[in-house]
Amino acid sequence: MEPLNLDHNEIMRYLSMPADSETKSIQELIEECKRELFNKLRPRFVYRVFDIEKNEHGIVLLGDGFILPGKDIVNHLDGAEKTIVLALTLGIEAELVIKRYARAQLTKTLVLEAVCTEIIEKYSDQVLQEIIKKEGLTQWIPNFGYGVGYGDLPLSLQPQILSLLDAQRKIGLTCNANHIMIPRKSITSIFGLFVEKREQADSCSICSLKENCQRRKDGFPCGRFKRDEK
Repeated sequence: MEPLNLDHNEIMRYLSMPADSETKSIQELIEECKRELFNKLRPRFVYRVFDIEKNEHGIVLLGDGFILPGKDIVNHLDGAEKTIVLALTLGIEAELVIKRYARAQLTKTLVLEAVCTEIIEKYSDQVLQEIIKKEGLTQWIPNFGYGVGYGDLPLSLQPQILSLLDAQRKIGLTCNANHIMIPRKSITSIFGLFVEKREQADSCSICSLKENCQRRKDGFPCGRFKRDEK
């Protein structure tokens, strides 16, 4: 895997630590984890592009009839003409690296987990731009990826999303009875494509669960704030 420009501030956030608390030893450990993961990971992805429309139940993926339910996904795709539904995995390789240190080196295990999360975010950004170019969608403006299980978009939708993308056959990605993806370091994301750039809302502001979100109260919310639209 080619190295990505990872953000140490984001990695610290995933560790639930303020960015200014990054010591030299933590910085060195992050760099060590980055090198080890970049040497091992073989990320894969699969996607589909849909025209969409809104009805009383949520967002309809035209041509398939699949419905994304809930108010939050409607807000996320408000004004969008199309959507990209993406599944991405770092593969079993990520789990094997983390498992190697899980019992004996807890701190390194936590840093590996955080670095994997940042790799997924940055790789997702990269893949999105690749898809836009490949599909001839450069006239459209994307917003950030909305994950299954965010807000009122139910996690129970995960098996259907993976089936919609044929993810198990194409990239070896499935989920268990609790709707947790296997391999674990994987995401599904829904991007809106817009004719004109709209004011970018952060992922907390459109989430119906934000008032009771403990991570948000602690200052370490799950979504990125004000991610730049390309």
